[in-house]
Parts: sequence; structure tokens; C-alpha cells
Amino acid sequence: MHKNFNNLRVGDILRLNDDTHSVIILEVHDDKIVVAEGNYNGCVHWGREISRLEVRLTGTYVMTRYPKEQ
Repeated sequence: MHKNFNNLRVGDILRLNDDTHSVIILEVHDDKIVVAEGNYNGCVHWGREISRLEVRLTGTYVMTRYPKEQ
């Protein structure tokens, strides 16, 4: 787990809104990320775009499967 929202990778799980919502990162761009999320009006929602600013403002932490960078 980490809180470096500048180091997001495909496959990471991002916790948002004071640790109340999870999204899985599908794409990473300079100005936004694209995610999939569950329990979005009762179903899985693919392709939501979240700006990097929104990630910084509402992000709680990141769960990653990538090794820690040295």
C-alpha cells in the first residue's frame, strides 16, 4: 500500500472518498485515469475517467501488486 498518487499503475486498486469506495485502474494518462468500479447503481461500470486532480483530492490510498520502487 502507498499514498503516492503520482505513481499509479494499471491493475492498482485505488481507495477513494475517505476509504469508502474502491476502483481498479484500467488506464493511466498524464491528466486522468480510467477505472472500473463495482456497485455503481447496482452493477459494474467500466471506463469512468477520473482527473488527476480528483484523485489527489479524494484519494485515500493505493493497493498495488507491483514491487516497491527503490
